[in-house]
Amino acid sequence: MLQLIIAPTARAIEQGKQLIPRIRQELPNLKQQQELLELIETILVYKLPQVSRK
Repeated sequence: MLQLIIAPTARAIEQGKQLIPRIRQELPNLKQQQELLELIETILVYKLPQVSRK
């Protein structure tokens, strides 16, 4: 997650896309999955303020 925060914007988007399936595959707990996915979303929203959460 730290790499997602410090990465340049274009790289952060790619890292976020790569993390999503990995989180879904490696974490069996749905609550943990949702929390991490929301964290990724929050990080990207702050990095890309011109893009909506959708």
